[in-house]
Amino acid sequence: MLSINNLSAGYGDVQVLFDVSLTVNPGQCVALLGPNGAGKTTLLRTVCGFIRPLRGKIELFGKSIGGHPVHRVVGTGVAQVMQGRQVLGPMSVRDNLLLGAHVTMAREGAEGVRKLLGEIYELFPILLERENAFAASLSGGEQQMLAIGRALMSRPKAILLDEPSMGLAPRIVEHIGHVLRRIKETGITMLLVEQNPELAFALADRCSVIESGHIVLEGATEELRSHGRVAELYLGQAG
Repeated sequence: MLSINNLSAGYGDVQVLFDVSLTVNPGQCVALLGPNGAGKTTLLRTVCGFIRPLRGKIELFGKSIGGHPVHRVVGTGVAQVMQGRQVLGPMSVRDNLLLGAHVTMAREGAEGVRKLLGEIYELFPILLERENAFAASLSGGEQQMLAIGRALMSRPKAILLDEPSMGLAPRIVEHIGHVLRRIKETGITMLLVEQNPELAFALADRCSVIESGHIVLEGATEELRSHGRVAELYLGQAG
């Protein structure tokens, strides 16, 4: 479904990704593992159009999306939950969610958006309770739920998640993991960047390990889970 072939990208004169290739099949969750600074976030940002690739291909269902602006990438069915949540604090929970619905509005109209909003509130009941509250007043866990809900408001075929458990209490991480499993069960494809190994391994069908902008290992989750090199790269430990 999502195919990345020989992708190179970076920031200005600084190249971060070097000939990265990765495939996520329909309905799968692939975890992208690696130490800080390995290029994980850069890869997600390049797929979503925030960064133009230097070379290589990014395809969704066989159609090229590499180098397209963000709004066009979202229109093809890709959404990103960004690191640090990036909710708009002075706006209400409801308005934050509606910001993610412009694609749905164009395709399904106001009734389609209303129905989808109800689905998000069913998935995250706390957001319904707080729908008129400023996003800045939410806890970190609630803001993460809001960020995920906002991404789902575009009815994506693929969702990219950048560190969804970062800074959250263990109980909230467990809840986020449960919600992500429910989302996966609906058939939405996931590319997950996550430093919490329990969450990553519980969700992922396959894993790819990136180091210094290169994919160095990939395979089924169970195969890589016990691989000594994974612990070294994932946790940034020498040994």
